[in-house]
Amino acid sequence: MEPLISIRRYGGFLTSLQSAFDRLLEKLCVLLLTTMTISTLAQVLFRYVLRSSPTWTEEFSRWTFVWMIFLGMAVAVRRDAHIRIDMFLLLMRPRVREGFELAINALVVTTCLALLTTGFQYASRTTSFTPALQWDLKYEYFAMPTGAAISLYYLVLQMFSKWSSRKAGLSSLAAGIILYLVFTGGPALDFLAKQSTGSILLVAGLGSLLLGVPVAFALVLSAFLAFWPRGELQTLAAASSLVNAMDAFILLAIPFFIMAGELMNEGGITMALVRFAATLVGHIKGGLGHVSILTNTLMAGLSGSSTADAAGTGKILIPAMVSQGYNPAFAASIIASASVLANIIPPSISMLIYGPLAGVSIGALFMAGVIPGLILAASLMIVCYVFACRYGLGANNTRAPVNKILSSLRYSLWALGMPAIILFGIRGGIFTATEAASVAALYSLLVGFFVYKGLRGQDLSKKMVDVMLQTVTIMFIIGASAPFAYLLVIDQVPQMIATQFGSLVNNPTLLLLLLNLFLLLVGLPLEPTPAMVILVPILIPIVTAAGISPVHFGIVMIINLMIGSLTPPVGVLIFITAGVSKIPVHQIFTKVIPFELAMIGALLVITYLPFLTLWLPSVIGGR
Repeated sequence: MEPLISIRRYGGFLTSLQSAFDRLLEKLCVLLLTTMTISTLAQVLFRYVLRSSPTWTEEFSRWTFVWMIFLGMAVAVRRDAHIRIDMFLLLMRPRVREGFELAINALVVTTCLALLTTGFQYASRTTSFTPALQWDLKYEYFAMPTGAAISLYYLVLQMFSKWSSRKAGLSSLAAGIILYLVFTGGPALDFLAKQSTGSILLVAGLGSLLLGVPVAFALVLSAFLAFWPRGELQTLAAASSLVNAMDAFILLAIPFFIMAGELMNEGGITMALVRFAATLVGHIKGGLGHVSILTNTLMAGLSGSSTADAAGTGKILIPAMVSQGYNPAFAASIIASASVLANIIPPSISMLIYGPLAGVSIGALFMAGVIPGLILAASLMIVCYVFACRYGLGANNTRAPVNKILSSLRYSLWALGMPAIILFGIRGGIFTATEAASVAALYSLLVGFFVYKGLRGQDLSKKMVDVMLQTVTIMFIIGASAPFAYLLVIDQVPQMIATQFGSLVNNPTLLLLLLNLFLLLVGLPLEPTPAMVILVPILIPIVTAAGISPVHFGIVMIINLMIGSLTPPVGVLIFITAGVSKIPVHQIFTKVIPFELAMIGALLVITYLPFLTLWLPSVIGGR
């Protein structure tokens, strides 16, 4: 019996060692996130307090950002947190689903091997240095093979522990390695060389997406399948484009706004806004529904993250609505629909992605989103009121007295002050968008701790891990989209699309209608982030040739794609509200349809009355 006891003890030791490694990796990612936040805040401090403008802080923040993304990629693999389309998997029987999951893991292994080998080759050959810190760029590029190696390690662990048969896990691992070897040499490579880039991207990319491969890995794999036949130099260029797409200071605003949203939800700022909204619209029929929409409207001016708003307000308001007699799925559909506003009303993460791609001012986009966001909120409230009248919801509520409204307003002033800091800080030239986002995160932290006192030290670490994971899943898709988009340009896909729409540049009315239909369809299978990264460079020349403002088109595009976030097969906002409310997804998809139709009606108004979008940017600093 002694050998068996020794093996068990040894196994327990390995388990403890593995847990320690997991915690260390998460803490390292959180440390990188915290460090880049402090570095960005220091940039503001140096400029306005010490009257100095250091050149190293931006470089340092970008380096920590890139390393956090690739190390966090491995953490997301371990937690199965990468975004994927799993609608078809969920329809399968368990045994069939397990077989498909094994195939998915094999493809992810192939992708990680591609990132590991190609990333290592590119990093080893890099000889450039950064201008400010004079750091060797190879150490930044080594983040890719490092993250890929740790991801592979976690995949191997999963294959030998997750599956009912270790033989199945070993087969999946072996299949992934064999696929990599086959695709990088031999007859399969010759076969790929004879195919058009577009057909490879369509078949491999769309096929792996529908299979359930995480979106970022599907984009990377399909891009490498198209690059490998082109030779080593082109493949190394793909690795370079992937890292360089993430190495942009403006994109650091994404984790900072996500951080602000998470800290608001945890710190009590969300509750303050709910209380204020209730005093304003709680007495109207469907009062709590209107409170939910108004709260999300106010939250949109703080967080910029629809996912954070859907989770934060959903936890609070869905149970409250259900207790007041609301159909649970209807209550969840209100929250899901209203959370769309976070990407329309500034600050908006989608605008931060669209702006650099389209060469448009972030400040102008922020101002352009205000009126369209309010129009969308009004359309949602109309739907809520109609259904409340039909079902008699909230009919007995009384109007709040003026003194209660003023008291609630005073209580929520700290929360309402943040949009002013962000918007006027950016438009006044005080902050860049990234700096404003870091200030918003700090503001949320201080207000949550010292004013509303909802934040506690033990909660902060968990929230930072959540922020890191949300950032990684978004940013890895942005990085993965870069080589994918580059290949589309090489294969002249933009030119082909431009040719199809080119005949309509003299008819902007019809062009906008067709672009709306096109973007609504694109929003069904694709998340807003990859859709914008791929499509904005293609569509901007077309709309500008037609005389359409890229600022106006940006708002139209974001609204279209956000409506897709409420629609199968992806419908990420529906899945989030279903998760926090424990309501079946298909029920919410059914109840959200009237809200989607109302938003499409509002979208048409915004599309064909561009002054609603462009008036505010023209008043406060030009278009």
